[in-house]
Amino acid sequence: MRGKDLLTSPQILNQLQALDKGGYARSSSGKRKHEAVSTSGLEASRVQTIFLDDPSFNFDYAHILPKTEKCSVMHGHTSSALVEILGSPVDGMVVDFNEAKPIIRRAISDFDHKLFISERYVTGRTPTHVDLSFSTVHGDFSLHVPKETTVLIEGEATVENLAQELLRRIAPNMPGNVQAVGVYVYEGLNKGTHLLARVQSRGAEKRRKR
Repeated sequence: MRGKDLLTSPQILNQLQALDKGGYARSSSGKRKHEAVSTSGLEASRVQTIFLDDPSFNFDYAHILPKTEKCSVMHGHTSSALVEILGSPVDGMVVDFNEAKPIIRRAISDFDHKLFISERYVTGRTPTHVDLSFSTVHGDFSLHVPKETTVLIEGEATVENLAQELLRRIAPNMPGNVQAVGVYVYEGLNKGTHLLARVQSRGAEKRRKR
């Protein structure tokens, strides 16, 4: 589901539109009324985001994009991630920062100093290595790489797909009040991607497994 779908609940929007700065209401003409408005209803349906940006979310990775020209030669990036978490606050918090940070760090540690490449280029496997072959505008490549330093993904090893892989490692470990998780992944310093995805409800997961 798109991010805007998650954030445009009519009930929430109606409550926000009824409130003006300072807790005052606006009349149909747009002018302020001077009586205070109760926020108890807003509190009950409150959905909020938090974000985490930490030096420990930096990582280095290599990738290959055989279908491109410049990026079809193995190269690397110093990257970083910013994570946003959307949910209904419990005791005033969407998630305790000290609980969320270790979840994110563990996910990022799976990526740090790893080679990302699509699994479609796998031509062989051994207990310790993966064989890769692909053709580019520069010629044919064949690689024999260690499994422990390689992350194989379904699609091409773009920053967009890397963000999806990161979300897959973070979202399932979030508490039940979290509705969506988003990641900003930077490819270098001034470019990157943002992905926001709904967290599958625990009940839905159980029904799917049956």
